[in-house]
Amino acid sequence: MRQVEVADVSADLSVVGVAGDQPIPSAERNGVPLVWRDAWGAVVPGGHRYGVEPTEPWAWREAIIERDRTSP
Repeated sequence: MRQVEVADVSADLSVVGVAGDQPIPSAERNGVPLVWRDAWGAVVPGGHRYGVEPTEPWAWREAIIERDRTSP
């Protein structure tokens, strides 16, 4: 088992959600950008898409970024 250290980094990092394909200045750990991409880009039968027109492409991402890169 690996030893894990839990730390509160909320003073240093923030989560930002972005719709679309514009670049996000995400933080990186071990060379990996800390970005989550919504894998459900299409509506499943019987479902409904909220927030955008059903004909518009859907691309939602959430990124962990350094707080000093966010606006006050």
